[in-house]
Amino acid sequence: MRFQNTLLTLLFFLIWIPQLLRGQFYWEVMTNVNEVRDLLIREDTLYAATGGGLLIYDLTTGEHRTVTAADGIADQNFTTLTWSEKGTVILGTQGGSLTFYHPATETFYQDRSLVGNEIVNLQAQQDTLWVVTKKMVAVYLFHREQARFLFQDFFQNFKQDFTEFRDLAVYRMRVFVASDVGLYSAPSNFLHYNLKAADSWTLQTVADGLPDASIFSLLATEDTLYIGTDNGMAKYASDTFTTFRNGLSPARVKHLVLQDGTLYADNGTTMYRLEGNLFRALARAPYNRLVTFAVDHRAHLWGSVVDKGLRDFTARQRLWFNSPIDNHISRVYLDSRNRLWVLTSRVKEERKKGFSVLENGQWRNFKYLDRWTNMSSADAILEDSQGNIWLGSWG
Repeated sequence: MRFQNTLLTLLFFLIWIPQLLRGQFYWEVMTNVNEVRDLLIREDTLYAATGGGLLIYDLTTGEHRTVTAADGIADQNFTTLTWSEKGTVILGTQGGSLTFYHPATETFYQDRSLVGNEIVNLQAQQDTLWVVTKKMVAVYLFHREQARFLFQDFFQNFKQDFTEFRDLAVYRMRVFVASDVGLYSAPSNFLHYNLKAADSWTLQTVADGLPDASIFSLLATEDTLYIGTDNGMAKYASDTFTTFRNGLSPARVKHLVLQDGTLYADNGTTMYRLEGNLFRALARAPYNRLVTFAVDHRAHLWGSVVDKGLRDFTARQRLWFNSPIDNHISRVYLDSRNRLWVLTSRVKEERKKGFSVLENGQWRNFKYLDRWTNMSSADAILEDSQGNIWLGSWG
């Protein structure tokens, strides 16, 4: 009997698969691109690394498009991005892969040498690409014949234990790495120096003049390294640290942006412009939950807010793209009215992201219903004979 069942199943597939292959299928990938993790502005184009792919927004026309798994990208859960003078947008993912996207040709290639290591920052300088993950530093070189960056090496031996790396910059022939215990640095000529040896790396802390050992951001110019810390910004030049914190409240500096010779910063809630020795407040994020920001050539402040999408703070314009509330999907349900319900939580996993309903091509997103905040962790759904929808939540 088992042999007969197996034979019938095999015959079914042999008959059915050719019919399937002759058909034409249209796949639509619906992702949330409102969860912006990093921003890059080149001329009139804004590039956003999101949890649901690469968002490309034209600052002049307001038109946008996305690059997602539908285009062939293996991992669209982007965490950071940078620009290479090769005319390439380079993106890192939470899973450790890299995507190299060419806007001029709308083509890309990918690299999976660092899979398993969340990428937190990228720095491209001429033919060298530095990649920093939460626990190590890696380097790529541009191969001219293949016209792409190729993985060279990684470095994970350091003198002192740390929790995470947060940023990276190349300054005066040294590569600097921001961490929660201080500022690491080593010679950037990794072909000549053995950066796998812990002794090749130095660590600078408060004892060396830093205002705080917890460092969030780095920004390098030709003659200065700017360092954002938990207690103000340090300017490193001529082997000396100078601290700036006047006007910051609180004094934490999460990100640094240089646009047309002007330095901007944020502390996770408010964006500032440095004027002399004073940080002048420019705009404040709703709910004090700023993720990141960038500045365009008009000096407009663009930023992303946790769960609230992208904003032009200068023009007071909010951009929200039609999409489900989250990219983490636990359950999908199509009811009798042809509405698609998407739940985002699981048992014992209180993500509290809410749920979404797709109806007539439009998404409606719900964080909670009335005062039932646990509805944001819904993980079960049922439609009864009367057409009522029942949701069950965890927590």
